[in-house]
Amino acid sequence: VFSHFLADFQSAGRGSSAGLYAPEEMVLDMPNIARLVNGFLGTAYSEGFNSRYGFGQNWSGVLTWRPKSGASGDEVANELATLLTSGRLSSENRAIVANAYSGTSSSTEARRLALQLITSTPEFHTTNIVTKSGKDREAEYTTTNDSDTTEMEYKAVIFLNLQGGADSFNMLVPHTCEGTESNWYGRDYDLYDNT
Repeated sequence: VFSHFLADFQSAGRGSSAGLYAPEEMVLDMPNIARLVNGFLGTAYSEGFNSRYGFGQNWSGVLTWRPKSGASGDEVANELATLLTSGRLSSENRAIVANAYSGTSSSTEARRLALQLITSTPEFHTTNIVTKSGKDREAEYTTTNDSDTTEMEYKAVIFLNLQGGADSFNMLVPHTCEGTESNWYGRDYDLYDNT
């Protein structure tokens, strides 16, 4: 294995429980994933690579693809599906792209929107066939043993991009917060050590 990946690396999830190894997956951390998605969206928006949008400095290029004159949304979605997903784009995602393209009056904006939507699909980011189960995902809730606690839904995604790393000598962590006792304790958050 090259690039200093650990040969026995397993990410959490189905692959790990199936005993599969994926050394290259070590680079799939949140900053890299966000940078990749932003790069694709920015490249589609600016119709090429440049230092302001897309993949950043020292990249240059122009997206030269243009739909044929008078192409319908379906034709554009089908052509992009062939070019960018080898035809694997699902009919649901094709319809989303086609409707967005047809519903935009400016041809430049319609082209940008279609490219951004295609680069947001799972088919663009994988090489296998994407199948949907048609079932909703089951929500997992945790509750405390306290019978007085009301069950509240809470989700948070926190992403800190520190532009250089998390140096523990330069981290600021609040020691105490005003109002914490009345606002947070008694919910699921008290599962952590409060000392």
